Amino acid sequence: RAQFDEAAIWLERANAAVIGLGDQAGASATLLELARFHFWRGDADLTQYFAEASLAMAGPTGDPALVREAYSHLSHAARMRRDFPLARSWLERSLELARAQGDRLSEATTLTNMAVGAFQQGHLDEALTLLNEALPVYQELGARYQYARASQLLALVQMGRGAPAEALRIHGRSLAMLRELGARAEVAEGLIGMMAAAHRLATGPNDLAFALRLAAAAQRLSAELERPIPSTLQPWIDALVAAANEALGPAADALWAEGAALPWEEAVSYALAGRPGG
Repeated sequence: RAQFDEAAIWLERANAAVIGLGDQAGASATLLELARFHFWRGDADLTQYFAEASLAMAGPTGDPALVREAYSHLSHAARMRRDFPLARSWLERSLELARAQGDRLSEATTLTNMAVGAFQQGHLDEALTLLNEALPVYQELGARYQYARASQLLALVQMGRGAPAEALRIHGRSLAMLRELGARAEVAEGLIGMMAAAHRLATGPNDLAFALRLAAAAQRLSAELERPIPSTLQPWIDALVAAANEALGPAADALWAEGAALPWEEAVSYALAGRPGG
């Protein structure tokens, strides 16, 4: 946490410096970085504050790419407050700019963000349609990180549609890519998604043990990164722990400890090697 606070201080100092030099474009970009930083930390108020400041500094003739990103972060802030209509309206403005600029990567990213909002509202068919439009673009452009992240969301959608085996397959594909990219925070979320699919498919104690180790590894990694587990995913961990305690008794604590002891890369290897129902 101290490292994050120090990073914020340096960003704010950089912003003050570029403002002092009269560099409006530089100040707008630095303010946007602060919006990104606070979005990563899960602070809706500061994400909105710095995104609005970035827009104001950019002015009506600002860099369209910066303006588009500021719109996206205003959407993120609204979505964190569960104001989905406002979030969607900001994304529609971002999508319009991306298409006007012919920026296919930004277009696909905006479609994915729309899918996030649809998923959070339980609009699974809409989320699936949006992801099916975005994923081929990522693949064509070689945008591996974006492809892996959108695939994680696709897996969650498939879970919601009652297809845990498909969700497990998709999570495995995205986890392998995220490990190669060193994206630890995203790996933690992927381990939880894979755990939930494995729990749904579980047919015996070995399957519960597999899922429980994944949950423990994900929780340890999230704690190391000082990044809370998303509120949408925590209930899956809670449900698994309750089921494991009932089915496995005292052995559940030992299994949890085993999973928590796994370094994150080994946790991914364990997840990819294991399969429930086997």
